[in-house]
Amino acid sequence: MKKIGNIIFCLVFLLMLVLPFAFTNFEKDVISEIDNEYLPELETESVEAFVKSANGYLDKRIGFREQSLELYQLLNDKLFSEMEHPNHTYGKNGHMYYKWDNYFADWQHLNLDPEWAEGFAKGIKSFQDYAESKDKKFIYMLLPDKKTVYPEYFPEGYNIKGDISRTDQVLGFLDEYEVNYYWAKDTMLEGKKTMAVNNKKYDITHWNENGAFIVIDELLSRVGLEGLDIEDYEVTEKVEKYLPNSEFVINEQVPLYTLKEQDAVLDRTWHEVNRLKFPSDNPSYFSYHKNPENSEAPRLLIIHDSYLAEKEKFFCEKASELFFLHRYNIRNLEAFCYYVDKIDPDIIVYENPERSWQIDLYRDFNID
Repeated sequence: MKKIGNIIFCLVFLLMLVLPFAFTNFEKDVISEIDNEYLPELETESVEAFVKSANGYLDKRIGFREQSLELYQLLNDKLFSEMEHPNHTYGKNGHMYYKWDNYFADWQHLNLDPEWAEGFAKGIKSFQDYAESKDKKFIYMLLPDKKTVYPEYFPEGYNIKGDISRTDQVLGFLDEYEVNYYWAKDTMLEGKKTMAVNNKKYDITHWNENGAFIVIDELLSRVGLEGLDIEDYEVTEKVEKYLPNSEFVINEQVPLYTLKEQDAVLDRTWHEVNRLKFPSDNPSYFSYHKNPENSEAPRLLIIHDSYLAEKEKFFCEKASELFFLHRYNIRNLEAFCYYVDKIDPDIIVYENPERSWQIDLYRDFNID
């Protein structure tokens, strides 16, 4: 019996070692919800590059990783009253901030790169030039991180080098290349004087709906559309029990805006009827609303990331047709031209936050 028990123990131990590798995620272009970023890919240009990328590839893709991280943070919270989370950390007064090496490097001004900043600005300018060549209005919208809006609560112990940030570099080149842009920092700083525009703990990688309302209101006015009216929305609060994609308990009340009456109709088949193609083969990156009660208004294309996820309610009543297209589908000018030609909007908004720049606007990106 003892021998059988030892064999069973060895088999169970081997199974525990093998199963995580057996369930490794090998899919391409996959976003990790818990990390809020694309899972790393293997570099195959050379043996050296392959070996260098293999560790990070396996670390982020191995089976049961997310479940293990959730159990680890739950035990630390219950046993030691400490928070362990792959993308959250405590600041002052109970505020949470994004925990990511690049996020802290940005705070400390350690990621300056004028060559990249100029390349990014040139990429945005190429979008603007093409839009204007087709008689379409274009605006680039840059959204501030929570650390920019609430720097007073950021974790201590991180020295800042100089007065110039990566954002400052990009803004300088946007000015130089005469890009029409809206940097929403001042709007958020003014708004926080009377209400919270980022949550204390919940979803701190984004703004909250107070912040979204005031910034989108300003954006609409800048592109010549009617602004938002607070009377059109029921403003309430809802309790978020956990951090996003986590079992970490927070029980935070966050603002919720609900459109009282909506004329715009969501159509989930437009891209299929019009044969719109997606490089990621993921139609969830696209949404379309048509407003029969506002048929004389412009057609509006919003190229966005997760900051504007589920924010159609702030746009759909202001346009005759509203198109939401995730910016991961647009990584170079060729792709931008394709979607502009297929959708044929009157106004184009390209959005990203400080923490997530599209750094590869020139890479080959086949949409066929």
